[in-house]
Amino acid sequence: MRWPKPQPHEGDTRIVRKFLLLPRKLQGEWRWLESTYIKQERRLRTAMIEGSSGRATCLAWASVAWVDTPVAMAKDTTAA
Repeated sequence: MRWPKPQPHEGDTRIVRKFLLLPRKLQGEWRWLESTYIKQERRLRTAMIEGSSGRATCLAWASVAWVDTPVAMAKDTTAA
C-alpha cells in the first residue's frame, strides 16, 4: 500500500542534523568540523530567469538558527 508523502508549506519549520565539513555562519557564529543541529524554515524564494524578463518562485528550506540541544527537536516539530 502506498500513500502520498505530506508536502511542507510556507512557514513550516524543521530541525536537521548536519556534519559541517566546510565553515558555515548563522546568527553571526561560525561552526565547522562538527555535527550540529540546524533549525530550518520553509520560505518562498524568487529568482530571475536568465535571458527573459520573468521570475520563478519556489519554496525552499532556509537555515535560520543553530540548535544546541536535540531536546528542542521535540518542541519544534511541525504537524502536517
